[in-house]
Amino acid sequence: MSVQDLKGKLRQELIGYGINVIYLTLVFGAFTMYRRLLLAAHDISYANYGVALIEALILGKPVFDATAPRIRVLGRRISNGWANIETLWAGIGDSLYGFRVYPIRPLLDVMEAQLWMRRFDFDVEAAVRLVWRGVRPINIPAPVKYFRPEEGGVSHFNYVRDNALLSWMHTRLFLGFLVRLPQLIVRRLRGGRKVILER
Repeated sequence: MSVQDLKGKLRQELIGYGINVIYLTLVFGAFTMYRRLLLAAHDISYANYGVALIEALILGKPVFDATAPRIRVLGRRISNGWANIETLWAGIGDSLYGFRVYPIRPLLDVMEAQLWMRRFDFDVEAAVRLVWRGVRPINIPAPVKYFRPEEGGVSHFNYVRDNALLSWMHTRLFLGFLVRLPQLIVRRLRGGRKVILER
C-alpha cells in the first residue's frame, strides 16, 4: 500500500469519524432537550435532575388537587407511613409515586439481591432499600391530576392484588428494618449515610 493510498484511507476514516461525531452530538443534544422538556412539564428544573449523578434518589412528591380520590390519598398515607418507619424517617416524601430518577448502580445491586420487587411493589421497596444502603432521597414537588374515565383516565391499580402485594412487601421490609434498626439508629445519630448491607 502506497503512502497516497494510506492518506486516502486516513482521510476517509476521518470523514467517517467526523460524521459519527456530528450525528451523535445531534442525537445527544435532541435527547437532552427532550429530557428537559419532559421535566419542565412537571415543574422540575434540569439542575435538580443532575443530582442523580451524585448517587441521589430523586423522588417526585405528588401535590394533589381536588381531583384526587380520597381513598387513594389515604392509602398513600398508610404506605408512606410504613416506608418512613422502615427507614427511620430518612426523608422518603412519597414511596408510591412513580415519577423518580434512580442511581443505576445502587439500584441494580438492590435488584440483584432481591427475588421480589418486580411488580407494583417495585417503587416502594426500591426507595426503602436504597435508603438503607445510604442513598440520599431528594423530594421534588410534582403536581398530580386524576382524570375521570370520560376524560381518558385509566387506573391499573387492582385493589385486592396490589394491596396484598404491598402488605406482603411492608411485612418483609419491616422485618428487615428490625434487623437493621441498630445500624439505622447509629447512622441517624451520626448524621451520616453509611451503607447498611442488604445480604
